[in-house]
Amino acid sequence: RLAEHGVVSVAIRRSHHIACLQAYLKAATDRGYLVLLMSSDPAIASVSPHGGLEAVYTPNPIA
Repeated sequence: RLAEHGVVSVAIRRSHHIACLQAYLKAATDRGYLVLLMSSDPAIASVSPHGGLEAVYTPNPIA
């Protein structure tokens, strides 16, 4: 699909850890594609907005 469309989105729900993202990362990068992977848990707010004191956003690690 990536070669045909140029952009592909994948959503994974209820994973126990973000290591499952590597399956998509390796498959695409081995073919020379750029990959942007993001992970977030909407149940855990641990980042506050600029100037804020209360955590309202989730962290978003990028691989």
